[in-house]
Amino acid sequence: MFVMFVVAGCESHYAELRSGEYAVVPPPDEGDTKTEAGGNAKGDAKAEAGSEAKADAVPVPAVTVKIDREATSITVTVDGTATTSKYTPRPREQWPMGCPMNMSSYREELADIEGPLTIGAMTLEKPTLLARCPDGAHVMLTEAQEYTGHDRPCPPESCIEFANQK
Repeated sequence: MFVMFVVAGCESHYAELRSGEYAVVPPPDEGDTKTEAGGNAKGDAKAEAGSEAKADAVPVPAVTVKIDREATSITVTVDGTATTSKYTPRPREQWPMGCPMNMSSYREELADIEGPLTIGAMTLEKPTLLARCPDGAHVMLTEAQEYTGHDRPCPPESCIEFANQK
């Protein structure tokens, strides 16, 4: 019976791209720290570091994304101007692993978008769309990259994270 538990616990879970409309998730403020009372406080050094990091970031205009899974298309609307592109989902065995758990993890659906794709001052030469685990309610629109481990950095110069607006 123990063997059945171990085998059942090792199954893969899948975070798939979902049809719907998505809005930008603001990046975390790197200068923020939590106080013991739960409020935010900025130390001088952290505030300066956060200001420098924000100065290097590419400004993101008003952006929304609409995913149509059935048509395998993505519509990116930037400041009221919409551009629709087709995307090609990669085979499941090429989906990166994410959200590690005790005995399993998730595979996050990865799709290649016809590109290049320009969003404000950011141009993605080989754009990809990544469904974030556990349920695909968040997606990352980013430059094609090699995913290793479970960490999914979203550098502001080449990535935008979106949340499903249900």
